This record gives sequence, structure tokens and C-alpha cells, in this order.
Amino acid sequence: MDLEHGRSRDSHLDDSPVAAGQSVDPEFEDLPLPKGSRKTNFEDLYSLRLQDNTTESNRSLPYQSIYSTSRENNVKPNFVVLPVNNITLKIVSYERSTSTLIRANPNLYVIEVNNASSKWILRRRFKHFQHLHNQLQLLRTSMNIPFPSRIHREQRASFRVELHKSKTVRHSLPRFPLLPEALVPLDQMEQRMNQLENYMKAVLENGIYRNYSETLSFLEISRMSFIDQLGEKRKEGWIKKKNGTNSSTICKVRCREENGEYLCCCCIMCGHRMGISGIWRQKWIFVKDSFFGYLRPDTNEIGCILLMDQDFKIATGIEETGLKHGLIVSNSSRQLFLKSWTKREVKEWADCIQRVMESTGRDFVQLEGANRFRSFVPIRKKAKCSWFVDGAGYMSAVADALEDAKEDIMIADWWLSPEIYMKRPAVDGNKWRLDTILRRKAEEGVRVFVLLYKEVEMALGINSLYSKKALSAMHPNIKVLRHPDHIAGTGTLLWAHHEKLVIVDQTLAFVSGIDLCYGRWDDQQHRLTDLGSVGTSERSMGVSNVTSSHNVGQQKPGVLFHLAKSANDVTLGTVIISATNGKKETKTKRKSSSEKSEQSTSHHLKMKHFTFRRKARLDSIEEETKDGKISGEYRGMNTQNASGTVAHSSITDVLEGSTKLWIGKDYTNFIVKDFDKLDQPLKDSVDRTTTPRMPWHDIGCAVVGEAARDVARHFVQRWNATKAEKVHKNSNFPYLVPKSYGEFDPYLSIKNSPTSLVDCQVLRSSTTWSVGSRITEDSILSAYIHAIQNAEHFIYIENQFFITACNSGEVNNRIGRALYDRIILASEKKSRFRVIVILPLLPGFEGQIGTSSGRAMQAIMHWNYASICRGNNSLLVKLRAANLDPLAYISFYGLRTHSQLNKHLVTELIYVHSKLMIVDDKKVICGSANINDRSLLGKRDSEMALLIEDKSFVESVMDGKPYRAGRFALSLRKKLFREHLGLLKPECDCDVVVDDPISDSFYKDTWIQTAALNTKIYGEVFHCIPCGYRVFRYFQKFVTKLVHNAGDEVTSFEELREYQSVLPLSLTEPSIAQQKLQKIKVNYSLC
Repeated sequence: MDLEHGRSRDSHLDDSPVAAGQSVDPEFEDLPLPKGSRKTNFEDLYSLRLQDNTTESNRSLPYQSIYSTSRENNVKPNFVVLPVNNITLKIVSYERSTSTLIRANPNLYVIEVNNASSKWILRRRFKHFQHLHNQLQLLRTSMNIPFPSRIHREQRASFRVELHKSKTVRHSLPRFPLLPEALVPLDQMEQRMNQLENYMKAVLENGIYRNYSETLSFLEISRMSFIDQLGEKRKEGWIKKKNGTNSSTICKVRCREENGEYLCCCCIMCGHRMGISGIWRQKWIFVKDSFFGYLRPDTNEIGCILLMDQDFKIATGIEETGLKHGLIVSNSSRQLFLKSWTKREVKEWADCIQRVMESTGRDFVQLEGANRFRSFVPIRKKAKCSWFVDGAGYMSAVADALEDAKEDIMIADWWLSPEIYMKRPAVDGNKWRLDTILRRKAEEGVRVFVLLYKEVEMALGINSLYSKKALSAMHPNIKVLRHPDHIAGTGTLLWAHHEKLVIVDQTLAFVSGIDLCYGRWDDQQHRLTDLGSVGTSERSMGVSNVTSSHNVGQQKPGVLFHLAKSANDVTLGTVIISATNGKKETKTKRKSSSEKSEQSTSHHLKMKHFTFRRKARLDSIEEETKDGKISGEYRGMNTQNASGTVAHSSITDVLEGSTKLWIGKDYTNFIVKDFDKLDQPLKDSVDRTTTPRMPWHDIGCAVVGEAARDVARHFVQRWNATKAEKVHKNSNFPYLVPKSYGEFDPYLSIKNSPTSLVDCQVLRSSTTWSVGSRITEDSILSAYIHAIQNAEHFIYIENQFFITACNSGEVNNRIGRALYDRIILASEKKSRFRVIVILPLLPGFEGQIGTSSGRAMQAIMHWNYASICRGNNSLLVKLRAANLDPLAYISFYGLRTHSQLNKHLVTELIYVHSKLMIVDDKKVICGSANINDRSLLGKRDSEMALLIEDKSFVESVMDGKPYRAGRFALSLRKKLFREHLGLLKPECDCDVVVDDPISDSFYKDTWIQTAALNTKIYGEVFHCIPCGYRVFRYFQKFVTKLVHNAGDEVTSFEELREYQSVLPLSLTEPSIAQQKLQKIKVNYSLC
């Protein structure tokens, strides 16, 4: 009774034709508004709605909605809530067919649909309108059933309230024409078009009908249609896809190659033979600016993404597909077998994809010819780019960029340490620790995607599993994948993912050789010690210091008493800096060995103490800066950056001696001891009271705009390939999509670093195992060789390795050959040409040369020297064979520095990890690729680099003549030269000009002479290895007092051990050694 009474009471609200004031026409069927519908609660049930911005042109779904699924929103794949009046529709024409096969529906209506930002064309027959009308009738019937539930009664009551409010804004009801299409004469077609158009407009005016899934399917609208930053809407719709393995890379293994083409026995050819066999399921297919994909109907997830690339193709017709209405879409990674219901629909799909390939996808499909160096992307004009020397500035800029992220963060690393501090000193506690930053952004809704190299655990101790678990446990928005699995037979046991990438919102990208891990943070000072407030007592001449040159340490005989005493007594010094007058007071307190042990176990308590003291001192510095009163101790220091905040570099200088910059595992000397127990991040891996840290020199770049989108596209390809291989059915790891190359949000910029407008091309080394593509790309190697061949004056190289060849078949990359040919050309033209190469003095492997622990180190040194100076195929030997003086053209260097530890002089090499080449002060190649076959051949390690060409020039000098140098390349090279020559040190008063890198006055009188003198002094004072005298005797002509040294005669491991057993001057005569070291004004020496 209640239900019946309710219906009669609401009868006056029924949207029937009579109630609406419309006459009943037997030629039309009206579609009333369903009673009891969920009008008011409708949009509240769903989160996928168009953004209600102030301007209609900006109405779109937020980019992050691509990660939404039916499990989160309980909606169908093509569901999206459309605002009122956002969609307009007009039937512009029709095409009449005379075929007897479609006699019942001869007219094909051409419909133009518009929303605020897109316009697209639909082609529909009368039967499609009729199907939609029938589905809407079913919807109305189902919603009019008064289910006896509390929720349903509340929804009906809510609807009645809203209906009362909208009586004055009543629209006409949808009226569907019933006359069969075959009976409509040609002279009434204009009227029929108006009838169908009015029907659709009335449907779109009603929110329930407008947002119904069948209506959206009719309009080809889905949740992918209006995603912000994915480009304009293109063709979408239901189509059948054949289930099964669709990987092109798998098919390649089973194919045989004929005339350069793969004839596949399990893909396209099997389609010919199998025809309609197999399981076909409906998918919602969509086409975007540079990719093609589909949604899964059951979960609302993206089920596949095909990026447009050099191998992107479409095939139609029975000859190509084996199906009458078949369609094959393929790229270098995958191919989809599709079939439609009509030939017309297949043609519409093919035409749409072809138009995209010729427009927004042309840079990737490369229909007009291959991109330069066969790269996967073209040159990007007027890109904004910045450089960073050493990890301090780079990590600070990365931290700022991460903090500005709004949508997504993508990180790809060979090694990632979650506990790494991005800004130092840690005056803000853990605010700038990497894991804290990522957690903070994830809690704000930013999606974080991390790709880590999955190491062979027996060979490497980087413990990527710990990094994955630590990051994944912080927040559900952080997704981490490791790759590869090193399965036998796949060919990936020896190769690694070596890229170092950070991409923010696919708009700002960092490409470098700097992993976000332990040991990489460093600045231009390249400190050897970091004791913080912990000092030492009188552990003077007897303490054994361990370095890369002396892994077992060196000590002076007859000091057992000092050793025993220092084992029991340790002096702890706390430096207190007065906030008023800047005076330092040192309080000492002796602690027993047991107290020392207790202190080491309570490292976290010490950290709190240090952080509090640093924070208090920072506050005082800021107050003094605001008041304009800075004590004489800090006067003249640049304590503020451009934004007016206290710069971290100046804070580091002020707080030096009272804080640790490298905490726990971050203090490292990996030649002395490699990393272990990474799950204990606060525990030191080496004894910092006896072992100096190994400084780290590296270089990175950042780019904004289209080039950043290219870097993100590579990450998307890698992520999707890894997901398809490892977690294909795991909805917690979504497929990623690349953003469109249209407008870019201006909120992201490279902070605290000058930018230059350059031409930038993204290069990579990639192949099947690394990115899932059957195309092997070696564009980095091609760019290196091209840049060397076209160099006019000068080449500057910094790299971790130099393993190349001139003719040898054992090494395949030909960078050595390119250098040889260019030097020969310079000699023939009698032109001045210089090549400077900076390498690490020793490879970065734990061990001691001459022992079984140093075999890996010795193997790398063998190949480095075989490429440089040993053997008939080495570069210097071949140049000598051509009657040239090699060192007039090319020379090799390493970096070294010294300090005091335990009141002893100590030295350590500066590990060069850069991957950089600068040519003619106009062109820069910077990234993650080493000069060896692993990095350059493409089919081994995966790598990424940027080729940057200046388009903005400044006045400079080259070979004593005026020269137009590139702003970006020149500023980077001058920064590096000043750092290596010690010109950045405050105490340096040298008047050295580094503008002209090839003039004799600089190259010989400054660069080479200083390097040779440093080598001589370091050899005398420390007996360090390697010793450069035998290779570089040429430099004796520049250093008049280059004396004979024992290292000159070291030709075997036995002689090496004897050489190292002799106590160096730093131990026997420290005062004399100190005097000699005062002559070193720079921190580099010959290798």
C-alpha cells in the first residue's frame, strides 16, 4: 500500500508527454525521465568527473585519473561524468548506400561532436540510434522499480526534492522517430536528420541518460577521452581482440629472417592460417597523440600501451591479417590482433591511426627518415638545460624538483639508497632525506614510480631488495619494480640497467651519472675526513691509516706504546660556536673504550644532539643575516642564495667540524671496503678515524620541456615492459602513458642553477632485454663518434672507463679509432688539436693490487691501459707508429687530494665517475654511459645521455684567436677547469685564465706542468699508486727538477710490494712532506 500510495502521490511529477505539454505522436516514442532516479547522488558516487574549471577550454579529467580503476570507482571502463552542456552534437550530412546487404539501414549519418577542447566525427546508422534508445528504455524501466531498501527510498526522496526545484527549467523529452529507415524518402532526409539530432540533444540534456555507459559508447567517450595533458580526443570504441601472447620480441626468437624481414611462424603468418581461431574478447580501444592502447572491461585498467616507434605499423585486409575484417597494430615490442564487424569500421580505425602517425606521432614513427643517430626521438629545439658539477648541487636541485611535484615522480637508478640526505648538512632533521621526501609527496597524492636494477647478489652488494621493501612500505602510492631476473638463457646475467634518471611530472628531467645512493654526495672541496665533533687523542705517529694505495695501512716502527694507549683512550671534542662573537671553545672529555663502544651503538642519540646544535647555530646565522650583522668569522661569505635563504653550501662551511656530512654508510671508501649490511644505514662501513673517505666527482644535467618528455617516454617504455614481463596481472602496478608534447605547465623549473637555451637530443643504449624492443639502439655511441669526427679544435673527456679500440677485435666500440683518425687529420693539416681525458686513478672495486683481492681491479686496469698505451692496438702506440708525438695531441689525467687524519698526512684519489664529453666549447654529451662496450653497444647495459648543442654564444678565445663559444658548454668546461686547478678555493690568489684550452701557455705551461709537478710530489710524499712516471716522461721538459723516484722502476707485483713497504715521506719526515704539499695548489695529478 505504501508503495502504491507513493506512486500515485508522485504521478504529477511524472515526465510523460502529457505532463510535459507534448502531444502524443504515433510516429515517435518518447523517453520519459525515470522515476526514483539517483539524480542528486549520481555524481557523488564517482570520482571520474570533468574538472569544473573557470574556463570551458580547460574542462578535462585530471591526469592522475588514468590510475583509477573500477575497484576504486565501481564504474564501467568507458564511464565519465560529463557536465551539463559540455557536449554538443550536430548531424552534418549523410551517405546513402545502394548495397543490398544494408537495405534496412542504407543511410550512414555523419555526426560532429564537440566539447570544450576537442572535436571528433562519428558515423552511425539508424540501427545504432535504435539500439541506444532501447538501452535507455531498459535503464528507465530498471530504475522505476521501487526496490524495498532504505538507500533506494532515500534516493527517490532526494530525486523528488530536486524535481520540485527544477520545474521551471523543464526540458523537452527525448522523442525517437519510429519510422523504419528504409521507408524514409530522400526528400525527407533533412527532416530525419533533424529528428535524430533533436533526440540526441534531448538525451544529452538529461544527466542520467547523458552519463549512461551506452550513451558514452555511442559518442565514443571513455575515461581516456579528456585526460589532461594527453592531447586531443581521437577515435575510441569497442573492438574484439585476440587473446594470447602478443609480444613481438618473443616472436622474433621463433622467426627466420629473409631479405631483412622477419617472417613469423606464430604471429602474422599464424593469423593467415588460423583465421578466426582463438579466443576473442571485447576491449575498449583508444588512440592518443603518440600511443595506442586498450582498457580491460572487467577492471577498468589500462591493459596495454603500444608506443609509436620506428616499427609502428598497421595492417588490414585478409591478405595482411588473415581475417576479412581484421586489423593488426604493432610496434617493436608488441602486436595486437583485432577484428571489427564491418569493413567500414576497420577503415576508420586505420585512417585514424595513420593520421596520428603522420602528425603528432611522426617524430617517433619516423616516416620522413630516421632520427639523427637512429635515436628513438628527434632533436628538441630551444630546450632549457642546466648542468651540475658534483653531487651536492645536483641532489639539492633534485630535492627541490621532487618537492614541487604535483602528479608523478619517476626514478630509475642502478642503485638507490632510501636514507640518502639530498641536502646537507641535515639542519632540518630528516626533511630532505630521500625516503622522507617521497613519503611526503605520496601522502599528497603524487604517484611515485621507481625502477631499480636487480643485481646478481653474488657479484654486487647494493641490496636492491632492501631498497624496494623500504620504499614500498612507506605508502601505497610508491611503486617499485626491479629488473631483470637474470634467468638462465635470457642473456641478461651480465648486463645492468645503468641509467640514472629523475623525472618530475614528465616535464623536468635529470639525466646524469649520479645515483641517489651512498657515496655520491660531494662538493668541490672533496673532503677526505668527516669526524664531526668526534676528535682523537694523541694517536700520533703510530696509527695505521688505510687508503686505496695502502690497504693494509702503514705505521712507523717502535710505537707499540702509542698503539696501546690509543686503544684505551679516545678524546671527544665538542665544538661550541658562540652566537654573539663567533668564538670557538673546545671541551674535551676522555672516555674509556667501553664508553666508546656504547657511544657507537647509540648513534641515533648522537644524531639528535648534532641536529639540535646545528639547528641552533643555523637560527643564529639567519638572525645575524636578517639584522645585517655578521661576525668577522663569516664576513665575506656568500650566505644567501638568490631567493634570500641561507645557502646550504655556506652552512656547510660554517658548521664544518661540528657536524657530519656523511652519515653511516654514506661515509665510504669502496676500494678499501665495499658496501655491506645496507639494512643498517646508520652504521659506518669503514672506520672513519683511520680511513679517509673516497671523494666522488660526477656531473649531471637537467632539462625542461619536450626533451624531458622524451626521457619520460623512455621510462614509460621500460616500466611497461617490466610490468608486462613480471607483474602483468597485478593491478597494483599500472601501465604508464606518456604525456602529449603540447603545452607545458610553467610551475616546474630548474632551481638555483642558470639555464641555457640549447638544442637537445635524448640518446640511449637499449635492446630487447632492457626496454622490450626488438630494435637495438646505440645512438650514444653514434653521437660520440660523430662529435669526435667533426671536432675542430678541442675535446675534453671525463669518464669512469676508457676501454675502446683502434683495430682490436676484442673491443667493438670505435671511439679510440675515431680519436686516432681525428688526430691524424690534425697532423696532416698541421693544425693545433688537443684532447684531454680525465679518468679515475684506480677502478672502483674493493681489493689491493698485486693480491687475489685485486683481480677485478687489475682486469679493468688491463683494458684501460690496453686502450691507452699498452699493445700495438693502443691509441698512444699507434700514434707513435705514425711518427707523431702523442702527448702533443692527447693526454690522460686523474684526480687526487690530501688532508690530515690522526695527525697524519693522508691522500686519496678522487673517484671520477663522470660520463662527459665537451667538443669545441659548443657541444656536450652527458649522461650515464661509460666508454666501454657494456655502455655503448646498445645490446648490453641500458644507458641514457643528452646531446646538447649550444645555440646561444659568447665571446671567448681558442688558440689565441677570438672565438664564438657556446654559453652552456663553455660555462661547464670553465667550471670544471677551475675546480681541477684549485681556482675555486677561497685562499687561491692565482691569476689563471682558462678560456683558451689549447694554447701552449695554458695547455703546457699551466695544465701539464702543474699536473706533472703534483704527480712528482704525491709520489715522493705518499708513495701512492698508480705512479705515472714511466708513461709520462715527456713532461720532464716542463718540470726542470723532476727527480728520479723508486716508482719509476716498478714493473711487477713483487716490486710493487717492495715499493709500498718503504715508508713514505709523510711518515718519516712529516714536516718536510708538509712543505712539499704546500706547493700543490690544485687537486689533480697525472695517472
